[in-house]
Amino acid sequence: MTHDDMQDIRKAGWELPREVLDTLGDYQREFLMAQLTGTRTPGYYAARLAALGLAGLGRVVDAACGTGQWTVALAGLNGQAEGVDIDAGRLLVARELAGAMGAANCAFRHGRLEALPFADASVDGLFCRGAFMFSDTARTLAEFRRVLRPGGRAYLDANGPGWTAHMFWTRGLRARDWNQAASAVMTTLRTALGRPARIFLTAGRLRALARANGLTVLGCGPEGSLSCPPGRRDSVPPIYPERMFGLPAVHELLLRKDGP
Repeated sequence: MTHDDMQDIRKAGWELPREVLDTLGDYQREFLMAQLTGTRTPGYYAARLAALGLAGLGRVVDAACGTGQWTVALAGLNGQAEGVDIDAGRLLVARELAGAMGAANCAFRHGRLEALPFADASVDGLFCRGAFMFSDTARTLAEFRRVLRPGGRAYLDANGPGWTAHMFWTRGLRARDWNQAASAVMTTLRTALGRPARIFLTAGRLRALARANGLTVLGCGPEGSLSCPPGRRDSVPPIYPERMFGLPAVHELLLRKDGP
């Protein structure tokens, strides 16, 4: 990690011990830099969460929290924020980030989306980004409903067919990365065969899954259509384009638990 990298992180308003960054491999380092530099300031994440109604709540969960930048933002908007992830390395980074940012109301746990480490009806809000489509989607939605209190809301995003096409061509064949291309082919096959995990989803399929698992759909659209505040898309832009190769790229879904 270079001095310039640390400057870029701090310029965006983040703090993270240099020694944590120095332990990361190239891919993890590039990923983290993308999350903590440029327009990806703490305020950027907070604005998107507030637009979803994930502010002013008691206990909120960042399911599949990764390196914790969304969890830290949730902590600044709510009474208590808890991050859950299956990757111990990313949880280590998340804890260090929360500590360096002074987010004392942040905690992190190891766990899976299909088996969240929380009691029934114990969570006011739930946020899940970048992981839902890799899990058993029906079991994950049932788990979201289980842990949410009545009236609690959940947000998730999911890759669509356009992102899979992008992985196959742009990141795969054109870049001569045969593993990426093969992964996109397997994702397409698993989707066509009706498998529950490691798939892409359509907006219609997302809505149907949510309703089948007892959740009310409050909104569904391209990434950023629900979570980027109206009138602020220049300063709080979506992360992904609406379409790739003419197909929906990434969807987002806002849900509510109605009833017990």
